[in-house]
Amino acid sequence: MEIIAYHMQYFGNTVVSNIDVVAYEDKYYNSYKIIYEQCFYEMRKALELTPYNCCDSRRQLSEKKSNTFLLIGNYEIIGSVVIDGNEIDDLIVNPKYQGHGYGKELLLFAINYMQKNKIEPIKLCVLKWNEKAVKFYKKYGFQCVNSKRIKE
Repeated sequence: MEIIAYHMQYFGNTVVSNIDVVAYEDKYYNSYKIIYEQCFYEMRKALELTPYNCCDSRRQLSEKKSNTFLLIGNYEIIGSVVIDGNEIDDLIVNPKYQGHGYGKELLLFAINYMQKNKIEPIKLCVLKWNEKAVKFYKKYGFQCVNSKRIKE
């Protein structure tokens, strides 16, 4: 199964974000792991990336807790986004909250955070297989700047 990654860069305007996020803490690990694995399972299975359920360990998440932001509502994780240097990574929305604009809000939060902190260029990587995500990122100002075959 061929896997192609698109490297995308933000070329949009300055954005505003009004959502309140919290930094990742270990107390969220079990819930985060479940949601993360639900969000990536179908893609990993379709692309034959094993294991299908794959989430960073407690220790690995703890090491990047200061740049992992959670959107919490009704005492549960609605979604999350990681800002790793100048790259937006692991933008996920709990399946039961998908389709309600939370992905957009998390993306705008990440862009706004990076703009306020003068982090640029703003980039992300998305697999070609994930057509819905590619379309989503293009809608909000990202353009593909190159692509790379990561598996044949």
